[in-house]
Amino acid sequence: MVNEIYIVFGEELLPAKPDVDPVDFVQSGLGSEGDMMKALRNTDVLKPCKPAARALTGENDPEKMARKLLSFGPKAVAMTMGAEGSLIASGESITYQPAYRVKVVDTTGAGDAYMGGLSFALLMEWPLDRVASFANACAALCCTRVGARATSAGREVEALVDDAAG
Repeated sequence: MVNEIYIVFGEELLPAKPDVDPVDFVQSGLGSEGDMMKALRNTDVLKPCKPAARALTGENDPEKMARKLLSFGPKAVAMTMGAEGSLIASGESITYQPAYRVKVVDTTGAGDAYMGGLSFALLMEWPLDRVASFANACAALCCTRVGARATSAGREVEALVDDAAG
């Protein structure tokens, strides 16, 4: 069982918290605001939730948040927005993906399921609309079961995507 999470920053190993916000980054001793910005410049895919994106950018509109986050250096931004779905942005485009409507039993692990789906879909080099759809479907299906390990097979994810597409 993992008791602590660490990030590598330069040659230092620093304690980290998942979903750390910018204020927490500094207050937790992870580094200065400048250190955080340096880390963002070296980020391929940034995946904040909407409140963290708002804290990082000072913006309220998701599209403006994504564009500003991209200006910090990441090649792509995948912002989760709860019941609103998600948004994935790159230098070329912004894709909104509404949340799938499922019978929610437990949301534990939904963010992890989203990250797994996002990572898989990006590695498959799918277009951003398919990446967003697949990642959202992974999260939605996780919510239909109890527990953080409520994963779904790829065929279940694809079936949800296909059903929603009509």
